[in-house]
Amino acid sequence: VRLAIRFDLWAQRGADYEDGKAYGQSKLANFLFAREAAARLDGSGVTAYSCHPGIIKTELVRYMAEQMVTEATAAGKAAVLANTIFVTLFNAALMTPADDALTQLYLATSPQLPVNGGCYIPMAMKAKPVHAQTNNATLQKLLWEESTAAISGNTSRSNSQLKYLALTQ
Repeated sequence: VRLAIRFDLWAQRGADYEDGKAYGQSKLANFLFAREAAARLDGSGVTAYSCHPGIIKTELVRYMAEQMVTEATAAGKAAVLANTIFVTLFNAALMTPADDALTQLYLATSPQLPVNGGCYIPMAMKAKPVHAQTNNATLQKLLWEESTAAISGNTSRSNSQLKYLALTQ
């Protein structure tokens, strides 16, 4: 079961923090937020998009390699081999920052207006998100409202209320 936005985990830190789950939540939030912005700005001439830039060769992954080697070594020779193959393929798939900027540049400048509120992946290809909650208009609005409240320092609902709303929408 794929869960919706977990508002109760927004401030989570420490040993229980799981970067993979946080990443997934951030991608869903990016899409929902773009859809809500597109709806709120409809007719204004301003458009909003969700853009997954791709896998870029930057310093963001500088600590991953060491951790992956350590974990693979601890798991044995088969894991070391699998890790080596994965890293080789992963590195081959990396885009340069300049190449990766093409999708954002397209969305910002294209005379052929892309779908407002749409989701785009590298090389300006329109994507169809597969998460069950991507078309949840109630969740879009809730995310917008709670983001606004978090920025202003006011929370409109308790974490338990938000958790219930997010999981039942």
